[in-house]
Amino acid sequence: LILCDELEDPHNLGAILRTAECAGAHGVVIPKRRSVGLTYAVGKASAGAVEYVPVARVNNMAAAIDELKSRIRAYAGKTEEEKPDEARKKEAPARLPADRVFTVQGFGTVVTGTMLEGQIEKGQELTVFPEGKTCRVRGIQVYGKEEDICEAGQRAALNLAGIEKEEIRRGCVLAPAGSLKTGRGINVRIKLLEQGQRIVKNQSRLHFYSGTSQMLCRVVLLDTDQLLPGEEGYACLRLDADAALRRGDRFVLRFYSPLETIGGGIVLETDRPREKRFRRETLERLRRKETAGSKELADLLTEERGADLTDLTGLSAELGVSEETAGRIMTDLTETGAVYG
Repeated sequence: LILCDELEDPHNLGAILRTAECAGAHGVVIPKRRSVGLTYAVGKASAGAVEYVPVARVNNMAAAIDELKSRIRAYAGKTEEEKPDEARKKEAPARLPADRVFTVQGFGTVVTGTMLEGQIEKGQELTVFPEGKTCRVRGIQVYGKEEDICEAGQRAALNLAGIEKEEIRRGCVLAPAGSLKTGRGINVRIKLLEQGQRIVKNQSRLHFYSGTSQMLCRVVLLDTDQLLPGEEGYACLRLDADAALRRGDRFVLRFYSPLETIGGGIVLETDRPREKRFRRETLERLRRKETAGSKELADLLTEERGADLTDLTGLSAELGVSEETAGRIMTDLTETGAVYG
């Protein structure tokens, strides 16, 4: 959820609604007073997103936040079986995109960010992607308190040893060695905003945003020559710099110039070579990967690699699961003959 107070400019609220739809936010909360209403100008600035993003207007923002906290606490008390997505995020390899990097006298390099998946422990060795530098977690703060561990969904600050401030930047991702693939080619599914004003043609230049990273990219449309507002399609994005992404990551696309949000999508494959357009095998592979679970995805990977999938760390990175879970999947595939032990 996105909570906004004292938004008086309809263009700002419209832009937030556009980004909320592209990023997959569940809704936006604004106060009935001290904020612009859902006017025609807001609808126009949102490029139609106001029709798809739920907007709640509340009398008291502080009371609304307290109610949300109460419901979150009730949700947190549910079992793992009742929260399958939360369980998956906690058992996946750790991942923290850096949004701020600074030094503290007497402590050294500090990185802040929001834990996307997994957990990080004090003393753990991590790799900075895509730079490839290694570091050790000297200390952890979660919401300003010293902790020994931080996990998915928490806001954390990591005091790092063995790395200088200049060796890490906003957009880098902290994760265990080998748990992420980096590259400049990603295969994705794109969806443009329904009421947008821009057409995306093959080889268009766009701005790409995912996690805390942002860069330019070139779009290679794989199943059409152009995408009109409201349309979806498969594409290969050729990024201007290496990025550390994982299947299932969401992203936002903005027009090259003028800079405006036009759509978003989901990552299906990372670190890919250039793909041939309108190739039936490629499009079918992407369709299957878009809906595949971990076991189905592992099956697809064995098909692609001729049953040569013996690297447990690599399989864990591909599937976005822990090495323990990857091992169980590998055992199942070996028993069925899909992978040769």
